[in-house]
Order: sequence, then C-alpha cells, then structure tokens
Amino acid sequence: MDVHASLERKVEYLYYDLGNVSTSAASPLRSSRSPLIGIRQQTTRFNGNIVRAGVNFTSTGALPRLWRKY
Repeated sequence: MDVHASLERKVEYLYYDLGNVSTSAASPLRSSRSPLIGIRQQTTRFNGNIVRAGVNFTSTGALPRLWRKY
C-alpha cells in the first residue's frame, strides 16, 4: 500500500475600494433668527482589507478509499 499525503497552506490578501458616496441636505441655521438655510454635506468612503488563511489536506492511496465508506 502506497500512501502519500500532503498539507498545503495558503494566505490571501484582498484590498477593495468601492468608491465614495456624497450627500447634501439643507438644514436651518439654529444660531440665527433669520430664515437662513445651511447646506450639510457628508462623504462616506467604502474600502477595506480582507485577509484569509487556510489549510488543504490531500492524500493518495488507501486513505481516500477508507473515507469513502463513511
């Protein structure tokens, strides 16, 4: 019986950038008695980092035949 087994390790890194979203809204100025309206602007950025790690086990020979029974 000839059995070979190997372990593979892997690490993956992914950077993503989905862009920016900007919004504007009118809001009354609270510190003034005049009917002035201020503009509020907000920008949000969607980006991030993902790191994944894994292990693969592969074998040939008698071990795979034994696992097929279960």
